Amino acid sequence: PYSSSQIQTQVWFLMLILLGSCAFDSKKPEPIQPNILILMADDVSFPHMSAYGTTWVNTPTFDKIAAEGLLFMNAYTPNAKCAPSRAIFLTGRNSWQLEEAGNHMPYFPEKYVSFMEALKEAGYFTGHTLKGWAPGNPEMKDGERRELTGKAYNDQKLEPPTSQISNMDYASNFKDFLNDRPKEQPFSFWYGSIEPHRAYEFGSSIKNGKDPKEITKVPGFWPDNDSVRIDLLDYALELEYFDKQAG
Repeated sequence: PYSSSQIQTQVWFLMLILLGSCAFDSKKPEPIQPNILILMADDVSFPHMSAYGTTWVNTPTFDKIAAEGLLFMNAYTPNAKCAPSRAIFLTGRNSWQLEEAGNHMPYFPEKYVSFMEALKEAGYFTGHTLKGWAPGNPEMKDGERRELTGKAYNDQKLEPPTSQISNMDYASNFKDFLNDRPKEQPFSFWYGSIEPHRAYEFGSSIKNGKDPKEITKVPGFWPDNDSVRIDLLDYALELEYFDKQAG
């Protein structure tokens, strides 16, 4: 049997343990704020990255990310068109839930917030180079044009390898963005390539050492001739350029 004083001591000791555990539980760990880099190619089709087994495209940057992360084999879009698919990506909504933003070259209603806008509100430093949400016209908010993918960084230019590849120096613009970023502030940056979107400089792939015989199989809905094979390789050259800038 315990005396009343012993029981009281044990009760107080138990209360101290409970209070201590409550105090420990209430101290939440600092939230993790990872940096986010989005690499967005324009009009590239599955499975035209070498990680997917396409032999006539060489994408070492994409392949490295795939090897060290996740490679999706069953990913779908509810709207395979430029502006609406980007609006879907930015909001997590289907195109039929986005009103005007579910169309091509539309307005982007004010009531739909992009995740880049939300990240900025949460303390992130946000920006993009060249093609963010486009083509379209985001509606004004508080008298200012909205930055759906953050501030634009487009000052740096270069001499492109073909007449149809952009003269935008994507990597140098990202460097400018990083130089502007306040120290220790998390960032989210959108590399908005316009490659490998048409048009292509016909025969540019041949000038850069590619061979039509590299194409092991032409899709059945196209004729198998040199023009088609060269067109596919010109597309591959632009895709490889995107990958190089990503690297």
